[in-house]
Amino acid sequence: MTSVNNANPHAMVRGVMGSVVLKLFVLGTAAFLYLYNAGEHKSVNALFMGMALYIIYTWLEVKIAMQLNPPKNGGN
Repeated sequence: MTSVNNANPHAMVRGVMGSVVLKLFVLGTAAFLYLYNAGEHKSVNALFMGMALYIIYTWLEVKIAMQLNPPKNGGN
């Protein structure tokens, strides 16, 4: 992440939120294509697993971003 080294703290927030939104659109498109192409053989469990993976990956991404950019003003 190049936004971690930026002096503007909003750059990191924009970077993380941008990747979260991009990931949401990509996985949403994949789910839509799956539902459209699967026909009668679609698995609801697969969609729920995809949603769970999205939540886990988003949590990990935010956690790692917070570790890369520690508070600069003493933790406030």
